[in-house]
Amino acid sequence: MILAQLYRLNTVGNFTTLSSPGLMSSARFLGVDGYHELFWSAAGWTLMWLALFYVFCVSFPHWSKMVEPSSKEHENDRYWSSRELFGLVHAMIISALSLPPLFLFLFDSDERVKFASSPHLATCKVDRRDVDLLDWELTMQAISLAGLAFTTFT
Repeated sequence: MILAQLYRLNTVGNFTTLSSPGLMSSARFLGVDGYHELFWSAAGWTLMWLALFYVFCVSFPHWSKMVEPSSKEHENDRYWSSRELFGLVHAMIISALSLPPLFLFLFDSDERVKFASSPHLATCKVDRRDVDLLDWELTMQAISLAGLAFTTFT
C-alpha cells in the first residue's frame, strides 16, 4: 500500500524537483543513499551521549565541589546534577553547530539554498552536479549533524 502511494506520488510529480536550472531530476526520496551510515552514526551518537552522562555521574564528586549545594535535597543527587550538566553540554554543542548556519541562511542565502534537499540521507552532502549549492555544503552538513545529535539525545 505504501509503495503504491509512493509510486503514485512519483508519477504525479509532487516530489519531482529541479536539481539545476533546466535539468529535471527524479524523485529525490527514491534515490537517496546513506541509510546504513545514518543508522551507525545515530548509534554512535547515542552511545556517546550515554557514555558522557555516566562520565559526569562518575566524576560528580570532583566537579560538584565547584558549586554550592542546593537547598532542595533532590537537586544534590549525583544523577540529577549530572543530568543538568549533561543538558547544558548538549545545548552548547547543538547551539555551536546550528547558530552560525542560522545566520548564514537568514542573511546570506537565497530561497534555493534555504530549501535545498540532498540525496545523501546520512550527511546531507550536496549533489556534485548541483554547483550552486557546493559552497553551502559545510553549512548544510553542520545542520544535519546538529539534527542527528539532537535527535539521538532525546
